[in-house]
Amino acid sequence: PFHITDPNEGYPGIDVELAQELARGFGLPAEAVQFRLGNVLTLMQLIQNNEIDLALGGLSSTLYRARYVHFSDPYIITTPAALLSRRSVLSESGAVDFPRQVYRSLRDLRQLPRLRLGVLARTANEEILREDGSFAKHEIFPYENREALLEAFNDGVVDVLIADGVYIEALVRKFRGRILSRAIPLTERYREE
Repeated sequence: PFHITDPNEGYPGIDVELAQELARGFGLPAEAVQFRLGNVLTLMQLIQNNEIDLALGGLSSTLYRARYVHFSDPYIITTPAALLSRRSVLSESGAVDFPRQVYRSLRDLRQLPRLRLGVLARTANEEILREDGSFAKHEIFPYENREALLEAFNDGVVDVLIADGVYIEALVRKFRGRILSRAIPLTERYREE
């Protein structure tokens, strides 16, 4: 049966809309669609245990994950991105001989001194931070959900909020004035996911 356990009634978002369209395409009634929430590892386990047929969402394909599940062609491509707290950036001289440093992508974090990086736990973004040695000088703080991650960034617990580019862009659009006055969006391509 169709049931929703998420407090955000209706599970708004492209992933749910896509699942509903797929079900209609297969001739299934809405009652046949059942939604389950979970992080990447949970969803992979549910698929392996035949408890769900399909997982949608921010599920980046990696060689390790492909050993356990089959990936379709992507329906959205994004890049790891970030919000960099303006207070974490060194103030610069106004001299014309030294152009201002511009921060555009995760790659630019390599130039900064030790930062506290907040990221969703067990995601491709966390893997990138841990596997790419150029981020080794920074401290990584994994969070279980986006709400806790955003709260940690807003409270100054972390200097950088790292997430998929579409999420960062959505935050900037939703909270434009508040975000841009306190943070620099790093949304240029780092690596496609």
